[in-house]
Amino acid sequence: MIRLLYLILFYIFIYKLFIMKKTNLLFSGLALFAISFTSCSKCQDCECYGDTEEICEDDFDSKSEYKDAITILEAFGCTCK
Repeated sequence: MIRLLYLILFYIFIYKLFIMKKTNLLFSGLALFAISFTSCSKCQDCECYGDTEEICEDDFDSKSEYKDAITILEAFGCTCK
């Protein structure tokens, strides 16, 4: 009887161990996926009269200033990608 109890407890322990590892792995993967999107900054390569310059959103105080800078560069004949 005690042997059966130990066996059942062992199987429960192993089962929980694998479930917890899968759950932790899933949450870790989701966290890394979310962090990868939040840490990226938007950058565009703008070519102006033969020179290429990288314009990044992090260099500006707001997203609207970044968009305005791209618009102004394109108004002067630059191509931004």
